[in-house]
Amino acid sequence: MHVQALHLNNFILPGEVHVHLPERGLVVVSGPNGAGKSRLAEAVAFAFWGRTLRGTDPWLTGEVGSVRVTTTTMEVQRSVTAKGSKKLEWVPHDRNLVTYETATKAQAALEAHAGDLEVWRRTHVLSSQDAAHFTTATDAERKHLLEQILGLELFDQAWTKVRDDAAKLKVRMLDQPLALAVAQGRREGAVRVLSGLDQVQDPEPVEPAVLIAAPHALYDKERHEALFAERRELEVKLRAAGQALTRMEGERSNYYRRIEAIQAQLQASRAGDPCPVCGSTEYPERAERIRQLEVALPEAQQGLQDAQAGVDEFIRVQRAIGTRAEEVAASQVKLAESEYEFRFIAQRRSEWEREHRAWADRQASWNRQRAHALADLEEASASLEHLQHKGVVLAREQATLKAVEGVLGMKGVRAHVLSRALEGIEAVANGWLSRIAPRPMELRLKSYTTTKAGTTSEAISLEVLGAGGGKGYWAASGGERRRIDVALLLALAEVSAAAYGRVPGTLWLDEVLDSLDMGGVDAVAEALHDLAVDRAVVLITHSEALAARVPAAQRLHVSQGRIERR
Repeated sequence: MHVQALHLNNFILPGEVHVHLPERGLVVVSGPNGAGKSRLAEAVAFAFWGRTLRGTDPWLTGEVGSVRVTTTTMEVQRSVTAKGSKKLEWVPHDRNLVTYETATKAQAALEAHAGDLEVWRRTHVLSSQDAAHFTTATDAERKHLLEQILGLELFDQAWTKVRDDAAKLKVRMLDQPLALAVAQGRREGAVRVLSGLDQVQDPEPVEPAVLIAAPHALYDKERHEALFAERRELEVKLRAAGQALTRMEGERSNYYRRIEAIQAQLQASRAGDPCPVCGSTEYPERAERIRQLEVALPEAQQGLQDAQAGVDEFIRVQRAIGTRAEEVAASQVKLAESEYEFRFIAQRRSEWEREHRAWADRQASWNRQRAHALADLEEASASLEHLQHKGVVLAREQATLKAVEGVLGMKGVRAHVLSRALEGIEAVANGWLSRIAPRPMELRLKSYTTTKAGTTSEAISLEVLGAGGGKGYWAASGGERRRIDVALLLALAEVSAAAYGRVPGTLWLDEVLDSLDMGGVDAVAEALHDLAVDRAVVLITHSEALAARVPAAQRLHVSQGRIERR
């Protein structure tokens, strides 16, 4: 990031500081120790990430403070009240101020633009503490530092994650055979149950032929009731006819007796005795009597004839009623026979229906058991298929993890990336050494090596040819070692920036040149001047003599927390 301006108020030290930096060029910041020179770089770290490079709290207790950093792309400000309430505000130059619900969300959004603090520190801040750290470190420490600078610790994190995943996968795969055996057993059990059910299934009972051939209405109950009613009516009529016949026969007998009496009287009257008065056989009373009897006789004979006709008629009615009664009785007999047959068939039908219902119940139970068995079979088959597929996936995942573990391991991509990075560091560092070293020197860095036992040596060795009279880094003078340190430091920053895809921004060098001799200062200052053609380089030093020897476009002096331009 290209820093354009810094505005500090009670940040690390009391007072206000306003600094404007160029986009390109060399800026020298000088001043005594403890004057507050390093807080310029600390201000950038704290403004963007809320942390200082030293890891200390920059605010003064009970004081209002703020730090505002303006870059070519955004402006960021952090502030604190006297009571300790903190606030973060930032806005890109291409849009208005955006507010966030929480400070955590605001910080996350800011880091999405600014990147990671450690990446910025590795690529844009070179301190005196870092100057000799790489060269004086052990081979193992050097390897760790370089991997950290290049971000290769992500390989360690990924490798550890892969190893953990592989271990968890191994545990999951231990359960796979047992799960497969259980699923296979469930499937075979379901198959056996289905086979047993198919063997015990009973056929549907066949409807008896008598029920199939029987008419739908064997017994006509209404007809039976009608015949019964008609028979009772006929019996009533028959009794009535019998009673009428008896009356008619009585009348006929009465007429028979009357006719006989009339005939006897008529005969007696005709052959009767002479009148006792006159002695004559023809006297008026007798004649009148005969005349009355002769009139009564035909009437009685007609009555007899009518009575006989009535007797004949009632005999005919009795016969007709008797004939109909016999027909009704015969029909009743047939109906009785039909009723018996109907009741037999009804009983047989009831028995068959009970048998069929029992079969239907058994069939329903069989269907339920078969449905359950089919569901168990389907579920067991699906589970078995899933487990088999899962086994294939787990095996593939295991092979993938093994391959990834190899790629992330010491013999994989990391070794290749580190080897290429070391080549770049060597080239860049040797380029700087050719400019700042008093005599020809050459750096050589060696990556991981394979031992005779076949293991990988996790170390990076450093060899400096031409230093210390040919005896290496530790035999060289302090000035030579510092030049080697600076060359490596600049190379590490450049390679690290390229590794993270960062455009070179403002570079901060915090007292990196203070231990160099004047010749070394001149050589490094000249190299930094060339470096400042494309970026701003801020050189912080407590040596006024060193600051005076550095050709700079801008000079700042820090004293008692104040910064003066010279």
